[in-house]
Amino acid sequence: MSTGTLSTRTRRARVAALMLTAAPVAMAEVVAVSTGGFELTQSVDVPLPSAAAFERFVAIGDWWSDAHTYGGQARRLRIEARPGGCWCEALPGRRGGVEQMRVVHVDRPHVIRFAGRLGPLQELGAQGAMTVRFAADGVGTRVTPSYLVSGFRAAGVADLAPLVDAVLDEQLRRFATPGR
Repeated sequence: MSTGTLSTRTRRARVAALMLTAAPVAMAEVVAVSTGGFELTQSVDVPLPSAAAFERFVAIGDWWSDAHTYGGQARRLRIEARPGGCWCEALPGRRGGVEQMRVVHVDRPHVIRFAGRLGPLQELGAQGAMTVRFAADGVGTRVTPSYLVSGFRAAGVADLAPLVDAVLDEQLRRFATPGR
């Protein structure tokens, strides 16, 4: 073998190292859209057991983006992972708070389901349901949120689907990035 040729083992090791340091790949899809609603689904693989992935997800203030909060501080977000629990944000300076969603189903470490509207969807006559599934996948976990939104807006809600999808995709990538 010449000095310029890498062995198969060396190439595989380099590819594996590159994959470990690369940004997480989130798969996002607008599943269905109509004037009265939309369905989004996304997934990402994380190198954590299901229980750890579930706990990381509900520690939302550790990984959500400041830019997608009402008060500009993601650390003020919390999810109470129990039926009736709140996905809420405390606003700074005792200004109050925001309930993003309400927890309606918890089956640790497999699923958590929310009812409600995220961000600007709250201003609409809309309702939403988000189910987040955690499935063991090899040495890690596949995390798959699905978000269904329906409701009224004079212009319809179809144009909001790609915007909501992009925000959720960004958040899922942050969730899957170690050190966030």
